[in-house]
Amino acid sequence: MVAAAAVVVAVVALGAGMWVWHEQPSFCGTACHNVMGSYVEGYKSGDANLMVVDHAQQNYDCLDCHEPTIEEQVSELVTYVKGDYSIPLEDSGLGTREFCMRSGCHDDWEKIVEATSDWQGTKTVYNPEGVYNPHDNHRGDGNCGDCHKAHGRSTLYCVECHNMEVPEGWVGFE
Repeated sequence: MVAAAAVVVAVVALGAGMWVWHEQPSFCGTACHNVMGSYVEGYKSGDANLMVVDHAQQNYDCLDCHEPTIEEQVSELVTYVKGDYSIPLEDSGLGTREFCMRSGCHDDWEKIVEATSDWQGTKTVYNPEGVYNPHDNHRGDGNCGDCHKAHGRSTLYCVECHNMEVPEGWVGFE
């Protein structure tokens, strides 16, 4: 009876420890998640040009953005076991405006628009002042992930058509 109780306590403690570890970025780069290695390296890199580093410095971890359901986790496990994936991983769709603007994250759109109201670019007949605002533009309400890449260099989508300065550490439209 004592041995059975010890086994139950050990299993519960191990399970609790695994659950706590599951919540840490280190979990995402080990075991069956080794395909996530480059993403975790980026998270830990200190490279100020990666949004994931900015999030890490603000004490966000993987599960603050990636909240997989049990169904998604099982699907990912099957995909991993079958080897049916490629690196970089398929875009997860987390860069939608609704996702980024959720409560507690970037929830003040007007503040974002105001902060980027005076980007300078080439003066044209259509824009004689040469001032652009990528967050208040003629293309409407795009998704944040169109430009902002969490695990890679962000891309200034506007330079596909407009001649404007690309922020340091970003890349032009690819």
